[in-house]
Amino acid sequence: MRDKWSTGEDMEKTEESEGCDRILAETRQKLRQIKDYYRNQLKEVRKLIIINSLLSELSAMKANRLLDSNKLDPNFVNNLKALSVEELILLKDHLKFSNENGIKLAVELMDK
Repeated sequence: MRDKWSTGEDMEKTEESEGCDRILAETRQKLRQIKDYYRNQLKEVRKLIIINSLLSELSAMKANRLLDSNKLDPNFVNNLKALSVEELILLKDHLKFSNENGIKLAVELMDK
């Protein structure tokens, strides 16, 4: 009995296996799209968490009279949303470890 692999009988793709390969490729593509979608959603959630934390810190600064809210841009929250996660973390660090000069720097970052 000859080995069927050596004859190449099973090496030809059947119509059925080509259909399976196509479905598998489409499924992988859809999974990549879903993964990208949720990765982007997680980035947005992370940004919102950082923004919430920033707003809490700013509120505390306002309560302690370290910040004059009249100096803030009316679009402050929208400007925060436009920043990347890295920029938000940098801004949060500036606010956490600084005085009024740090706040001015933070507001300048927001105006960019």
